[in-house]
Amino acid sequence: MGLDLAGAPDVAEREEQGVTVTLLDDTGEAMMEGGLPVTMTVVGTYSKTYRTAKAATERKFQKTIRRQGHVDSDEWLIDIYRKCVTGWVGVLKQGAPLPCTPDTVALVLAAYPGVLRQVHEAVEDHASFFKTASGS
Repeated sequence: MGLDLAGAPDVAEREEQGVTVTLLDDTGEAMMEGGLPVTMTVVGTYSKTYRTAKAATERKFQKTIRRQGHVDSDEWLIDIYRKCVTGWVGVLKQGAPLPCTPDTVALVLAAYPGVLRQVHEAVEDHASFFKTASGS
């Protein structure tokens, strides 16, 4: 199939809907809570949510970049992805479910570098948004 401009808006819409990712522990096994996998729902880089979050992060760190020439990459990613995680299951604090808000997402991503890496991979994995949307 060729490149059909009629499908262009659909790409951003699918990525805006998000994809649910099962989180893996350091051994590669699915994290579990109460017999269910721990999951996060994330939007993709083509979504409006991601593009808005990235632009806000660029504005936020503009002075730091000018002054230091760079920003810590994890800090940069956490600031963007805190708005790109739209839901989760099985994320707890002292045994109680933790609400999924940008601030709590940032805390979780900062505390668990492996989860940050998995979120980063999921946000960038454009094919996964089409697999989910098509039901395959």
